Amino acid sequence: MDTKKKIEQEPDFIDSPRYDNSLSKFVLAKIEGVDDKTVAKLLHMTEEEVRDSMVRVIDKIRKAMKIE
Repeated sequence: MDTKKKIEQEPDFIDSPRYDNSLSKFVLAKIEGVDDKTVAKLLHMTEEEVRDSMVRVIDKIRKAMKIE
């Protein structure tokens, strides 16, 4: 399976051998957060795709919480 497919199908997988390709390990090490450029690199996305995804996720959360 190629890296892009793993990223799409495995919730904990990111392209970061330094953190054993584990999102969980990465987040624990980067508790202060990272910039969109880093997220894009780890997920094989553009920065615009990262921002668009974040907006969609926030909208879904708002709908689930019934926040307008």
